[in-house]
Amino acid sequence: EIILAYQAKEGAYNIIQRGSGGANIFLFQITNGFGEPVAGRRVAASLPTGVVDSGHGAYTTDANGYIRLALTTVPPPALPVVATLTVGRTSRTFTLGTSATSRLVFSAAGENTNFNAPSSGYQSTIEMTVTYDDGSGALQTITAPVAWSVESVDNSALGTLWKRTDGGTRNGLTWGNTADGTNSWAADAVENTAPTASTIQLTDIVGSRSVTLRASVTIGGATYTGDHTVTFGDGPLSVFSGVIGPSEPWSGEYSLNGFTSADGTDGNIFRAPVGTCGGTVYNGLSYIDNSTGVITEDGIYWQDGEFGGSYSPKTNLPKASQLLAVAKYNGNYNAGVPRKGAAYAAGWTPVGSYNLAWPGEVRFHDASGVFVAGVVSLGTGSVGWIVAGNSNQAAVCLRP
Repeated sequence: EIILAYQAKEGAYNIIQRGSGGANIFLFQITNGFGEPVAGRRVAASLPTGVVDSGHGAYTTDANGYIRLALTTVPPPALPVVATLTVGRTSRTFTLGTSATSRLVFSAAGENTNFNAPSSGYQSTIEMTVTYDDGSGALQTITAPVAWSVESVDNSALGTLWKRTDGGTRNGLTWGNTADGTNSWAADAVENTAPTASTIQLTDIVGSRSVTLRASVTIGGATYTGDHTVTFGDGPLSVFSGVIGPSEPWSGEYSLNGFTSADGTDGNIFRAPVGTCGGTVYNGLSYIDNSTGVITEDGIYWQDGEFGGSYSPKTNLPKASQLLAVAKYNGNYNAGVPRKGAAYAAGWTPVGSYNLAWPGEVRFHDASGVFVAGVVSLGTGSVGWIVAGNSNQAAVCLRP
């Protein structure tokens, strides 16, 4: 019986790529000519200029013949990275695909929640969590500090309700779960200091818009960055179709004995804001009985208002409460009505001399013998009455 012995060549090895140990982390195994793992063997790694690896080009195999090559800095021109590994007299070249963003996984709670009712406090909070994919399909909790930022905001769904001309888009956003209702929202910035935890909260008072957040975190010497877009549901601005200010008198026509009747030929009867919003108080209406309301020839019905006057949806003007919902908070006026100043965030103000807006509520002022119309201060949330013929208030139209 003849036994043939095989002697592996000295300095000749197999260099085998064995998958990923995480984002930008690559595993290699060194075996001898018999396919046996080689422990304690020096391995040199040659990388393109600008690419930095965790071992700075020098590695030693572990007990199972493995090395763990982590790319810590990869400038964009170097993608994908071509690495040459050398052990003994054996060299092999590998193309290493890299991705610093694909390892961050986002999840959000609270998206598309409408907050156009008082019970919401006229604000909405989305909670965002970012986790790390370790390369094996398992999501790991991030304990390292995360740098969060709002990269962009899409306000296009608001149409003409977004009236900012200063280029601002982030107005009305706050880190955390509570927005400051007294804020004028003048700065194109997210209020409060950005958090550093892996789970954060972002609060909006405007609504009907999408926000793209960015998270950046360093794990194992490598920095990973990812973006995620969330959508806020309809807020208190969603009941409106547009805002015009300052406007002409409430009706455009008034008299000491009430609103003058008209047959549609008088060009004044559809002046702003009622006419601008496509509404009417005329077409046969000559007097409003404030105590009972009146059904006129064309079916216009005036119902009880919210502040002692009469209101008609036919005006296409909002109720006072709908304007209050977008005003700034002031504890001296209607303190029980929650509000966060969405009108200011959207750039409605200043409109007129005192940032006043017309609701569709009027009443007859017995002492002076004229009709007065309600006005809501967007700056304080106060509600008052002004002669309907006064000008310089904002016209805010209801959505059909």
